[in-house]
Amino acid sequence: MRIGTCQPPEILGDADRSIACIEGFSAERDDLDLLLFPECFLQGYLVEPSHLRKNAIDLASRAFQDVLIRLNKHHEP
Repeated sequence: MRIGTCQPPEILGDADRSIACIEGFSAERDDLDLLLFPECFLQGYLVEPSHLRKNAIDLASRAFQDVLIRLNKHHEP
């Protein structure tokens, strides 16, 4: 198994831009089985309550399902 790690730029409060960054790294490293990103990368690592409330994504929501669908195309079983 080949595993890679990323140290991407900090992106705060822009999940769409974060996903685009993930897609970019994934396209460059299609030789890996697992590509790891820092914790809280999707919404940005800012723990102020207002940021957390504004950027939280319910795991049962359509928005989270859209994230999974978008990223699933980079996964090959």
